[in-house]
Amino acid sequence: MKKNPVRKDSVQKNGYIPAPYELEEGENIHDFYLEPVYFENENGPTIGVTTCGVIVQDGLYFKDMDNSGVLDPYKDWRLDPETRARDMVAHMRLDQQAGFVLNTLWNTPVAATRREAMDENGELKFDRIFKKHDPNEPPPKSPLPGVSMAVDDEDVLVRKLTAGVYRGDMRVEAGMSALYHNAGTQMLEYEACKGGVAIPMSIS
Repeated sequence: MKKNPVRKDSVQKNGYIPAPYELEEGENIHDFYLEPVYFENENGPTIGVTTCGVIVQDGLYFKDMDNSGVLDPYKDWRLDPETRARDMVAHMRLDQQAGFVLNTLWNTPVAATRREAMDENGELKFDRIFKKHDPNEPPPKSPLPGVSMAVDDEDVLVRKLTAGVYRGDMRVEAGMSALYHNAGTQMLEYEACKGGVAIPMSIS
């Protein structure tokens, strides 16, 4: 994993900040947990990025959701939601549009605590936060006919699902839900490196 230096220059009014992380040959986006890098806008949203760059215009930060370097309307948080949504759909691939209308119902982190999600060196491990797909593992029994309780990285990486319902039990630390959300968004954000649109994960 290549880590690019990030410069947050308050004097910079226009320009481009490359993505803080860049995968190297043979690596996969779910091999690592990437801590988002945040940019604060005065009187605007704080944006976090991993493999997306940041467009700087008039001293404001905008997430480059397709890494094109162009501030398209859907990236511009100053515009109204209807304008942004209409433009975003026009930029999405068909498989992304299909995944956008579905969701997963049984989202829960693998580890219950942040400590359990770390290795012996204190590094957060992706597969202790977000479950990786195991083709040999039988699906969990569902109490509802036709409803799958299985949720793993294939739902995001292959099916392009962007939304789900959180089902963490009482033993799970509150902070683990944030890590879970970040891990999902990290996978979705990588679509910007593959000709798609980076859509943040939505967990309710």
